[in-house]
Amino acid sequence: MRRDNHKDTWRPQREKNFDSAIRHFIQTEFPRLGGPRVVDLFCQHVKEFINKFYPKGEYVSFGELPWCGVAKEDLPARAKTIAQTKLRAAILSLVEDEDYVKLESGIPFRKVTKDRIARVMIQADKNGVELTTNELALMFSFNRVRISQIIGQYEKEHNCILPRRGTVHDMGGSISHKATICRKTAGRKRDFRHC
Repeated sequence: MRRDNHKDTWRPQREKNFDSAIRHFIQTEFPRLGGPRVVDLFCQHVKEFINKFYPKGEYVSFGELPWCGVAKEDLPARAKTIAQTKLRAAILSLVEDEDYVKLESGIPFRKVTKDRIARVMIQADKNGVELTTNELALMFSFNRVRISQIIGQYEKEHNCILPRRGTVHDMGGSISHKATICRKTAGRKRDFRHC
């Protein structure tokens, strides 16, 4: 049976939401509450309660984006799904006044976008959320490959490693931190085959 790469890629992104976060909380903090139907019903009532008291749009300013991602402290495990993963909400500044100032001063749009992506990644990390390149691709309307290229350029220019799920949780295709470790261990040699 062939795997559907699109479903494998995007289904976990769809599951990063309030419902999954509260479901995880209930299952971990109150494991004897009931089965999946009871938990779903409980989640539905909690969501209705919150919507009554906190109408949408009250806490987000222009240029900000509420996002739900994997909690920094929740480490990956073999066969662990997003439903079994602790999620956390964060409000990320997709556009700030300084971006407009940079654009108005003639800084190329590509450079400003690169800085914006880095800022969002750092903000998310400071809020205890680790983003993936898939999530950044959705936020900035680029494909994952382009996001990875932009991140790589930024890291090379600033001699740093931006925090993302792959580098913080040491998983997936993120290899930039591994290359840095190899460089430091090999004494800055160009051939890393022995690492």
